[in-house]
Amino acid sequence: MSIDAAIELASSKLSTEAMEGDKASGCGGLVLLNCFVSPFGNRVRIALKRKGLAYEEKPENLAAKSALLLSSNPVYAKVPVLLVGGKPVCESLVILQFIDEAFAGDGEPLLPAAPCARAHARFWASYVDTKVRRRRSIDRSVFDFDLNN
Repeated sequence: MSIDAAIELASSKLSTEAMEGDKASGCGGLVLLNCFVSPFGNRVRIALKRKGLAYEEKPENLAAKSALLLSSNPVYAKVPVLLVGGKPVCESLVILQFIDEAFAGDGEPLLPAAPCARAHARFWASYVDTKVRRRRSIDRSVFDFDLNN
């Protein structure tokens, strides 16, 4: 599937869902597509537990991605994905914001109340994302060599 086709598919899915209305607050079950070694998925697991939300976790094999993962996150095809009443929410920081907004009355808030403290928390979350992703790409490049040369 080309990038343009994936973007169009995702956009059409999102606009269809938006027209149906946001039913997140009365959502069905929560299902987390995750891989136990993913720091991004573990971040979402921690947030769900802090909020005291019941959820089902479906483990993903990243070497052989399931059809559910590929259809739920057609743009990046990676974990974590939170299915909310069957509708996907992708990318860990987006999922955290969704959880904090959709379940504001449950558990403790994920971010501090003070705006400056919230900004600092967002800065550090972004910093960790950047460093972890950069480190993972460096680790992969170390093993990306041709043994025949």
